[in-house]
Amino acid sequence: MAGHKDVSEPRKVNAQSIILRETAGGYDVLLQLRSMSMKCMPGHLAALGGCRDRTDKDSRETALREVKEECGLITKCVSKGPSKFAEGEKCDWYVIVLRSPAFEAKAKSRSECGDMKSVASLLPSSMQLADCYGHVWLPTSDLENIDPKLPLMGGLLKRIGEAVNFLNPAAKDAVPVPVAKSDRVEEITAAVQKLSLELPDDRWLDLETICSSEDVKALAATGEEILSAVQSSELFEVREDRAIRVIQDA
Repeated sequence: MAGHKDVSEPRKVNAQSIILRETAGGYDVLLQLRSMSMKCMPGHLAALGGCRDRTDKDSRETALREVKEECGLITKCVSKGPSKFAEGEKCDWYVIVLRSPAFEAKAKSRSECGDMKSVASLLPSSMQLADCYGHVWLPTSDLENIDPKLPLMGGLLKRIGEAVNFLNPAAKDAVPVPVAKSDRVEEITAAVQKLSLELPDDRWLDLETICSSEDVKALAATGEEILSAVQSSELFEVREDRAIRVIQDA
């Protein structure tokens, strides 16, 4: 499986994959709807991936294993990758390009996915249901038209943009990539993370509680500003009622 040179050596950490297929107009990306029964990011549109298994040699092996388990990908249709294009504190990010995508009839971890038809009305009309349950193909040029009512994995659009630009730097204008976080955003996310660490694990924080904390008050941040900041980060998840919590082992 040919691919681009990794940006850095694969680590023994968790892995996420951006899966693409080439089209006449650029790329489509394969996205997953997480089941509402999932503890982490239920009902969110997300990339494919998960935690490292102790038997995995490195994060590249984790990435391939998770992809096969979640969507049943038949790996002979992989034309490029997995190639590591980015990394977070505890997660390596890979891009995989497919030629004539093919999937097993029933993926091992199918139960971790939700019914994509249930959120079809919130997706751009250009979307195409994938042959694997709980997944959809979307043109990378149309991601900004996902309805805001559908929650996204933190930093998802940024990572998709980075993956496409890693494959084809000359096409950077094809996929909008969020600008680097400002000092202001970093200060807000750090304050929210600090507050969450003072509370029991998996505690959801409502905006009123966050806004009333001393560190956030010192920043004079509005509720909308806080939401915007945490939604740009991979460290948090946001519920429909706008409650926020830190993702464990993000």
